[in-house]
Amino acid sequence: MKQYLSNMLADLLTAKKKKIGDPDAESRFLQYTVISSAGLLAMFLYYVTYLGGEDNSKILWVNISPLITFFLLGRKEGLIWISVMWLSLAAYFFRPYELPGGHVYSHVFAIRFLVAFTVISVITYFYENFRQKYRAGLEEKNSMLLAEIEERQKIESSLRESEARYRAIYLHAAEGILLINFQGDIVECNPQILAMLGYRQPDVVGRNILTLFHPEDLERLPPQIDKLRSGEVLFIERRLRTASGIYLLCEQSGKKINEDLIILLYRDITESNSTTCMGIRPAMIVSGVLPRPLLPWSTGRLTWWPGMAVKSLWYCCPTPITRGAGKLPKECGLKSNRWLFLMEDRRQAPW
Repeated sequence: MKQYLSNMLADLLTAKKKKIGDPDAESRFLQYTVISSAGLLAMFLYYVTYLGGEDNSKILWVNISPLITFFLLGRKEGLIWISVMWLSLAAYFFRPYELPGGHVYSHVFAIRFLVAFTVISVITYFYENFRQKYRAGLEEKNSMLLAEIEERQKIESSLRESEARYRAIYLHAAEGILLINFQGDIVECNPQILAMLGYRQPDVVGRNILTLFHPEDLERLPPQIDKLRSGEVLFIERRLRTASGIYLLCEQSGKKINEDLIILLYRDITESNSTTCMGIRPAMIVSGVLPRPLLPWSTGRLTWWPGMAVKSLWYCCPTPITRGAGKLPKECGLKSNRWLFLMEDRRQAPW
């Protein structure tokens, strides 16, 4: 409907501009107007002169001429035409001589007729003036409406382009993306998060995001939905449960994008965390026989005794350990698949 109104208004304004901008058309229209007005005036004068009728009844039809004139010619041209006609009628009514075959009107009737003709002309003039002002107001409103429609079309086009760019980024992003509501229910997901976790879309959409988190992570760091809802931007680590039941360590960033949705981006850092010790934390120095460390300069088994020059022992485990804790957690124990690293002064060790 908006498009139809827009096209209609555009066609009307274009036609009006063409009409105004064509001098030949304006000249022809003016010529036709003058010729038609002169012919109409001659016809009325002939009617008044020779067809006045008995008791001057037929001349009363002349009173409709202001209505016709102002409607056809407009306010300015109609006023000129009515003035000329009024003067012509007055000259005929009060002529000092008689025309052969002309109808004779009494002076009393002539005065009454001219007064009535004048009243009708004045009323018609002000009505035409009001009509033209109303029409000009409508044209101005139509122009404003057309400009508003064009502006909305530009905005809609820009929004469609922005949405297309967003969808392209959303579908082809390297990170997994989840859209959740403020209750934590997953509203939408991109293909990357499905490939990362091994789920199908029906298995994820409608599911609560908390069911994907590792229970220990929720105990350590409770849900942050309230902070995200208040407008904060969060960067934390979460372990996400895959379809096979194992957990992937992911870097999570979240932000509220509108009053209904929160966007969560996930990047799998499991491999990088195990090979480069991203997110490593200091642990208590312990003694004992360590498994073969992943150090480029060491071979065989490495035995470490208390009192060596190594200052700190670091581990690559997502579970935090407070300095001075009595032991390492089970998932970071000596029999774990995760390796322990001596990160400081390793090349000065006495072995």
